[in-house]
Amino acid sequence: MYYNFVMIDVTCAIIERHGMVLVVCRGQGRHLAGLWEFPGGKLHEGESPAACIVREIREELCLEVSPYASLEPSVHSYPEMTIRLLPFLCTISVGSQGTGGELELTEHAEARWLWPEDLRTLELCPADVPVALSYLGHISNTLGRGEGAGKRKRGAPRGGKHAPRGRYVSVSSASAEPAALSRNSPLHKRTYARQSSTSE
Repeated sequence: MYYNFVMIDVTCAIIERHGMVLVVCRGQGRHLAGLWEFPGGKLHEGESPAACIVREIREELCLEVSPYASLEPSVHSYPEMTIRLLPFLCTISVGSQGTGGELELTEHAEARWLWPEDLRTLELCPADVPVALSYLGHISNTLGRGEGAGKRKRGAPRGGKHAPRGRYVSVSSASAEPAALSRNSPLHKRTYARQSSTSE
């Protein structure tokens, strides 16, 4: 099999909120449709990786984020391209209006808030797999140093200011606190999806 070794730099965001992380599902008609990934996109010419991830999340999810750390890049070769995935740990920014925006899916089919350990249950894009493992190692090391990142917290995302609006609906438990649900229940995940075109 022939692989294209032209390297393309792509950023991705591991967006953290209340101990959970945000993942998105690639929409139909796109490369790797139906697989899950950390949101992000290609660098523009002359753009820094940090500026790129802020722009991409604003365009893809209508959220404002603040990158605060980076993880080791992940290089993966697909038959049609080779990408270097540049991961950033991000929080949702609180601007002058007291909000980081309203979560809306402009490109993806679904979005979920997950506990970090549940990343292992998803069918991730191949390039995102080592990023997820690196992140799990990062939060494990952080907890080992007695810091609080990655712990489950009450008050996890519900239908508030970062829930979908307009044509996006919750397709799982919209009101339950994730910490109050069974660890093995599929409803401990918050899932957002686009409405079908027939219901818009």
